[in-house]
This record gives sequence, structure tokens and C-alpha cells, in this order.
Amino acid sequence: MKKVRFSILHKALIAVLMMMLPVLIAFLFTHQRSSLHLREDIVADLTMLAEAYEGQVYQFLEMNKRRAVDFSSDGFIRDELHDILEGHSPSAKRLSDHLTKNKKPLDKSIQDIHVISLDGRIISSTDKEQIGRDVSNEEFFLVGRSSVSVFESDTIHYTQDETSGHKPGEEPHVDDVELAIAAPLTDRRSTKPIGVIVNTVSLGELNKLLSGDLTKELGAVSWRRGRRATMEVYLVNRDKLMITDSIFVQDAVLRQVVSTSPVVACMDANRELSGFYKDYRGVEVGGASMCLPSIGWTLLVEVDSDELLASITRIRKNAIIAAVIVAGFIIIFFIFFYRTAVKRLINISKRSIEIGQGDFSVTLPVKGSDEITLLSESINLMASQIGKQTRELEQSEARHVKAQQIAQLGHWNLDHKKNELAWSDEVYRIFEITIPDFKESLDGFFELVHPEDRSFVEDAFNTSIEEKRPYDIIHRILLRGGKVKYVHEKGEIFFDSDGAVDVSVGTVQDVTDIKSAEEELTKLKMAIEQSVNIIMITDYSGHIEYVNPMFEQVTGFSKEEVLGEDPGILSSHETSPEIFKDMWTTITSGEIWRGTIKNRKKDGEPYWCSNVITPIRSNRGEITNFLSVQEDITAKKYAEERIERLVTYDELTGLVNRTRFTELLNEWLAFDLSAGHDTSVLLIDIDQFRSINDSFGHGAGDMILRSVAVRLEKAVNDIDARFTGKRSRESIVGRMGSDEFVIFLPDRSGASAMEAAEEIRSALMGVYAENVPVRVTVSIGLTVCPIDGTTSKSLFTKADAALIRAKGLGGNRCHQYRAEDMDLEHMHSRLKDKELIQRALDLDQFEPWFQPILSMDDKEVHHYEALARMRDEKGKIFLPGSFIPTAEAFGLIGLIDRAIMEKTMRFQAKMMKEGRSLTFAMNLSGKDMGDESPIDFIKDTIKETGADPDRLLFEITETEAIHELGRATNFIKALKEVGCKFALDDFGVGFTSFVYLKDMPVDFIKIDGYFIEHLDKNSDDQLFVKAIVDVADGLGIRTVAEFVQNDETIELLDELGVDFAQGFHIGIPSANLLL
Repeated sequence: MKKVRFSILHKALIAVLMMMLPVLIAFLFTHQRSSLHLREDIVADLTMLAEAYEGQVYQFLEMNKRRAVDFSSDGFIRDELHDILEGHSPSAKRLSDHLTKNKKPLDKSIQDIHVISLDGRIISSTDKEQIGRDVSNEEFFLVGRSSVSVFESDTIHYTQDETSGHKPGEEPHVDDVELAIAAPLTDRRSTKPIGVIVNTVSLGELNKLLSGDLTKELGAVSWRRGRRATMEVYLVNRDKLMITDSIFVQDAVLRQVVSTSPVVACMDANRELSGFYKDYRGVEVGGASMCLPSIGWTLLVEVDSDELLASITRIRKNAIIAAVIVAGFIIIFFIFFYRTAVKRLINISKRSIEIGQGDFSVTLPVKGSDEITLLSESINLMASQIGKQTRELEQSEARHVKAQQIAQLGHWNLDHKKNELAWSDEVYRIFEITIPDFKESLDGFFELVHPEDRSFVEDAFNTSIEEKRPYDIIHRILLRGGKVKYVHEKGEIFFDSDGAVDVSVGTVQDVTDIKSAEEELTKLKMAIEQSVNIIMITDYSGHIEYVNPMFEQVTGFSKEEVLGEDPGILSSHETSPEIFKDMWTTITSGEIWRGTIKNRKKDGEPYWCSNVITPIRSNRGEITNFLSVQEDITAKKYAEERIERLVTYDELTGLVNRTRFTELLNEWLAFDLSAGHDTSVLLIDIDQFRSINDSFGHGAGDMILRSVAVRLEKAVNDIDARFTGKRSRESIVGRMGSDEFVIFLPDRSGASAMEAAEEIRSALMGVYAENVPVRVTVSIGLTVCPIDGTTSKSLFTKADAALIRAKGLGGNRCHQYRAEDMDLEHMHSRLKDKELIQRALDLDQFEPWFQPILSMDDKEVHHYEALARMRDEKGKIFLPGSFIPTAEAFGLIGLIDRAIMEKTMRFQAKMMKEGRSLTFAMNLSGKDMGDESPIDFIKDTIKETGADPDRLLFEITETEAIHELGRATNFIKALKEVGCKFALDDFGVGFTSFVYLKDMPVDFIKIDGYFIEHLDKNSDDQLFVKAIVDVADGLGIRTVAEFVQNDETIELLDELGVDFAQGFHIGIPSANLLL
């Protein structure tokens, strides 16, 4: 190594100064001359670009000339022309067929090929209509007899009534202008001229070339990247007419005159110009022209000057910033580079040369902990690995040569200079083709490659040539009949002494079965990994070998924790041993076992799964493994248990519901009647409960109901204990619905039953709710079996009559049923209320108040419920709780319903006229269901008011509908015949409602507010609401949630799939619409 005469420190300093000096000069120069040089650079770039496009145009013309010369040397064409001239007419058809089938397909840009005799007559052509045409006066023919020529022409095609390519009156198009490329044809024997061959090419191909579309068609990804928005490349012919498309002027071909200075210079003086000038639009552009004198064309590349010069100011500013930044970074970099890298890199350089010469035993010293140290370590490792791999490669190549002899792979050989491809017999078998059917060339092979893989294979082959290295690829081939195979191909290129491509050799192996197996395995793996079911595979002894992600997600065990373990780690110890015995007996005998098992997660939480276990057999038919596919049905199990309880018990109070109480009562009545025992039924109603709900809200009402239930149970238990002295004959406490409770007292009647009733009434007098300044009192109606009745229905009816009598006497009292109770009017105190209601009806003082109902789809209000309000003569508003019971008792409820319906329908019709389509819901009394007059009234009112029946919705409570199911169903059907819709209100009071939904054609169900009030805090309520929604969706019924109190509830309703929401949080009832 030569001795360093000039210190690297000095060199570094000089280098920094030399780098700084150009930066400074560049800054001053850019600042002063940027505008001028930018223009010069732009002009130079445009000139260079124009030259590039000029080269492409010339290349395009030359390519077509060569194609014409190639066709003119075709022996078949020359011989057939000779025969035609000698009078052999069949040769004309054979020659035309040859041109059409064998020549024209070689170049898709060729439109037609014509063979012309020396007298100027077309005697053969790919366009049969041209045969016989006289072109003896055409310039392309006159020149083409003696030399290859290119001429622009739009008259090469014609009919008997036309002289040009386009019809009279039709505007010319770029595809109408053609190039005629002519070449002389000579006799093969005498070499004398015998005719002219002419290829016609559409100038549309040049248009593709200039616009970039041709590059795109060839597969370029960035074919328009960097092209300026106003850049235009076009050609002008000798008549100064544009012959390619304009990006600014529509239909410019052969219509747009271009007489700009570059065109004039080319036409007059064959002089090319570049610079800034005005184009054919009168807009200043930067451009460059290229003259094509051989054909009389001018090529122009132009860009609007506004776009070209927009960056001058920006360049000036950026030049200053860039100069400062670059200079600073250069200085910092070189100082740091010299101090930390140069000296150590000299040593690394020496060692690297030795490694490059093949001495892999060289070891670089490793000092420090920076990147150069890592580089030294990497070079040491690289030398070691290269040495090792070199030795392994030599061994592998030797084994590979031997393996090829044994594997019987197909091989091929390609002579690049002759374009001859030779295949072994095995390759022909793989490709399922015979030697006569195969074009033994590289193109012939590419034609058999699957079209979607063809560019990939061509790229691999070409890259191998360019980089002079072998290639190894897997691709598809497309066989006859559409069959597809995968082949593994390896190839290597060999070059001659001059570096030119000589031959290629390679092998082909059919890997279709392997590829298919890989794809099937991949699909199977993805299906198992992404399955929503738990999948587990065990060996024959039951040890876990595989679990999928869903197993980990459900059980909480990771795959690592369970592999090799027995599935018993999931046991809840609650499944019968007989079940497991049956399971093992079934699967070890080769049968599939199905069953439901209760397991336990890692954290101890139980879960239910529906299990299918399938034996897996080996190729010899032996059972080697078991596949378990499990579905987590825990939520379904809990839902079933909850639903089963809801069918029997009241959700709010925990007491048996009306249905279950009736069943138990019927059982006891059958026993007591046969035994001759007297029993009693007590019907309990909370006084003024509706007013409490209206005044203090449903929350306060629910608290009172729960407290009453607790006290009832305690009082009855105490009574039972005293009466019997033991708990063998217990009474039954249930909730009938709303604020009504019922008690069955066995073995008691008369005085003892009344004594028990009074004790219960007294026990309930202390019930109250927090923040509600009201003490609860109750009224109790008592009836005795068998004196008052022997069926549950008769006992309920008479207990209800006794209860009404108790309330009529002022409430807060007990009353035992008497025969006259069925004939007395309900409550004397209601007579005054009746008069007030009657007067309000006479004075038309009932009015609808509208509460908005929110659509969960678009969070907009399109529905309202019309609620009845009564106004007295002083303007005081009465809530429904103060007049509905009396109106029902005296048969006035139907008149109130009609007053509200009539006003609501008129209001709806008014809204429609104002362009607002709104739906209004109205409440109906259960008493209306047995009468046809409400239906007639609804029909007449719709006709009178012009209301839209499709937007009228009538509601009745679930309890009333189920109580009179037959009448309710007929009433609903009659309403729907009118075109109205129907809703069940307060849905969910009894879970048996689901049974009746099948028979009642309702459109909506309104979920009772009890399940909505605490929805955001109570998961049980969420489960119940979800169950209602799922059943409703299945039956095509829409759902409305009542008593919505906050945004959290609205979000939950949206998640659960409820359709509408109603409550004070959405909007309170108002005489005016709340939007």
C-alpha cells in the first residue's frame, strides 16, 4: 500500500472548504440568475423531451417500415403474387387468407395489408372490399414500386360512392387518418419487381404513443407520473392541421389549424424552434418543435408558461434555505466522519480486500461498541458464513446433480440465436401436448403459461438475462380444455465469449398436487383458527394436542397451559359420570358422540357447551385422535332458566304471577272440593295507586309494589303459623298485575278469613316509598269457596266485585262478597266524577297531548303518542288517572276514546297538508274490542278528516288483549283491513305473552317500563329486553321501549336492536308537538 503523503486531516479540511465554496457560489448564482436559468432549463428539458418523442415517432415509423420490408420478403406472398399474375385465380384467395391469418395478427397496429400489381390494381387484401381498386395514381404506390415509403393518407379506404375514409358530412377522426407503408415486391426467381405491398396503420397508434396510453398498455405503473397538467404533445401535418388529439380542443383532428411560429419554421425552412411563444389557442406556452421532413410533419411539445414558471419565487427562497442547511450539515458531517470513521475504515478496507480475494480466515479486530465495531463483527461473521456456505454449496451441488438423475425431472434447452426450444419427453407429458402441436420457440412456451402468470414468468426470464443469474420460480400453465397445473421451473442463462446471450437450460417439475395440498391445508388451518366454535384435538388417550384461539378465549386457559393435559381440567364435577362413560364408549368404538356438558373456566366460572366429538382415523383405519367441536351455549342456558322463571313468577315482586297463581288455585280447589274444605280468595288493590304513579313516577310506584309484596308474604306467613301451628297447608300469595295482589287462604272462610284480611290490611298501612309523602292504604275483596263459586274464574269475578264495593265505601277496608255487590254501581263517590266527565264530553273539553317517540334508526322523531287530557271550565288539566277508572266504570271510556281519535286524526291530516308525514298512536279501552261501532267510527272519521290510515296506530294493553284473546284478534284484523296499525302496550307483564304473539297480527309491541327503567344497571333486564326483541324481529314486529330516562339507556336500546324509544327523557307530553 502506498504511503500517505498528504494528511487525511488536510484533505478533510480542504474538502469542507471546497464543499462550502460551491454552496456559497450556488446560493449567489441561484439568487441572481434563477429566473433566466429556469427558463433555459425548461426550454432545454422541453427540447430533450421533444427529441425523445421525435425518436419514438421515428422508431414507430421505422418499425412499420421494417414490418413492410419483412412482409415483402415473404416467399409465400411473392410466389402467390407471381401465380396470380400468371393467371392462377385460386392464388388470390390463398394470398388474402395468408395475409389475414398469418401476417395481420403479427402486429395489432396494422389495420389492413394490400398487395398491388405494378399496374396499380389491388389484387389481394385483408379488406375484401378493396380488391380490384385502382391506386395507380396514389403517391404511396408510385414511390413504393422502387423503395420503402411512408405516406399519410385518409383515402386508402373507400366505397363506390366515397373517396375518403369518412362519410360525406362526417367529421374526420384520428382513426380515419392512416399511414400507408409501401415496399416493392420482387419475383423470387428473377428478382424483378412484380408489385407493391402496403400496410396501413392508424394514426391513432401515434396518438397512444404521444399521450402515454401505449406505455400504460405495455404495463408501465408510473406512465403519467411527473407529467405536467397542461403538457401537450401533438403532430401537425403539411397542411398545418392537427392530426393527433388535443387535450384542450375536442375533435381537433384534421379540424384545428396550427399556424404557430414553430410550425411555420418547419414548413418553410425545415427549422426547429424552442422557447416561449403563443400556441394555437393564443395562450403563451413553453415549447419545442421537431421537424419530420420525410413525411411533412411537425412534432410539438408544449406546456403553459404559467405552470412552468410558477416555481421561480419558490426556488429563490428555497435556494437560500437549502444552501444554509446543506452547508451546515456538510461541515458537521465531515468533522464527525473524520473523527469517528475514516481511520478505522482504512483498516477495514484492507481486511475486506483480503476477504474479497477468497481468504475467509481473515479476522478483523473488534474494538469499541459503535457501528464500525458492528461492521467489523458483521464482516467477520460474513466471512465465516460465506466460507461455510461455500463448502455446503459445493456439497449440495454434487448431491443435486445426482438427484436430478434419480428424480426424472423434465429438462429443456433454448438456443437464443436460433430461437429454437427443445423439450424432453417428460416436459411434453407435463404440458400434455405433442411435438406436432407445439411451436418450439420461446413465444410458444409463453403461450402455454397461464395469462395471469405470463408477465411474472417473462420478468423472471428477462431479469435472469439482465443480471446473468439463474432463476427459480413456481407458476401456472394453462392446458387445453382449461386445465391448470402448477410447475416448478429452474433455468440458467449462458453467454458466449462476446457477452451475448447464447443458450438457456432448465428443468420443469409438476408440483400441482403439492400446491393443492398446501392450499387445502392453509384453508383448513384458517377455518379452524377463525372458527367461532371451540375446537380441541386429543390423542387416543385423551391428552390435548391442539386447541384453537376460541378455546383460549372462552376457557381462559392458554394453549401452552393445556397441551398434554387431560380435558378433565375443565370439569365442573357437576356432569354425571354416566355421561362421560357413554361418551368414551361411543367414540372409542368409532362413533360420533353428541351431548351437552357443564364445564368450568380457568377462573372457576361455569359454562355450558354443546359438544360433538368425532374419532379421527389413520390411513390404516386405526383411531389415533379425537376431534371435539364445542359451541358455548352458556348464555342460551341462562336465558332458558330465566325465561322458565319469568313464565311463573312476577319479575318485580318475586311473587307467582296471575297464570301460575291460577294454576295453583285450580289444583287446591280440586282437592278442597273433594275433601269438603272451605277456602277463601282475597283480592287486594292499593288505593289511589295510579295517582301515585302519575304524581311521583313509576320508580316510586315500583318501590311501593315491592314493599307491599314483602309485607304481604310476612303477614300471610304469620297468619299461617298461628292458624295451623305448622307449615303443611300454606297460603299462596300472587300478583295479578298492576297494583292488584291476590291471596289464597286454605281451610278458612267466614269470620276467620275476614279476620285474616283485616290483619293483612293493617300490616300494609305502614308501607311507604322514600321521598313520597303518602302512606299506602289498601282495599280487600274477599270471596269464599264453595259458597260464592267453585272455579277460579267465578271466585276472581266475585272477589273483584267485593273489591269494587270496598273501594266504593271509601277504600282502606275489607269487604266480603254479597250477592248485591254484583248489582251495585261502583263507588258512590264516583258519581260526582261521572258528572264532571259527562260535562267535559258535552263541552268538548277532552284533548290529545302528544309525547314524542324517537326512532333509533335516524335518531329523529316521526311518531307521537296521543294521550288523553281533560280540562275543566277553569282550565285545570286532569291526568288520565283521575278520570279513566270512573269513565270505564260508567261506560264513558268509549266516548273519550272517540273524542281523542277524532282530534288526533284531524291534526294528522293538517300536518300532511303542511308537508309533514307523522304517525300518531292512540289508546283504546279493552271494552271497545267487543263492539263493532269503534271500527265504523274509525272508518268514517278517516274518510271525513282525510287522515292517512297507514300512519294511525292503535294501542291496547297486553293484559286486556290476552284476557279477551279471541275478540282482540278479530278487532285487530278489522283495524288492519281499514289500513291502520296495532300495538300491544305494557308488553312483558306476563312472559306468556310470547305464546299469543303468533295469533295476534300486531305491528308493534311496547315493552313495559319496568324492564326499561333500570336497563343501564340491570343485566337481567337487558337479557329480557333482548329476548323480546329477538322474538319480535323473528315475527316481523317492531319494538318500542317505554319509560326511557337517560342517554345510557338509549345507547343500550340501540345495541339491543330496539326500534323506538319513548319516555320523559325523550320528551314530555305536550299540547303542542315537541320536535
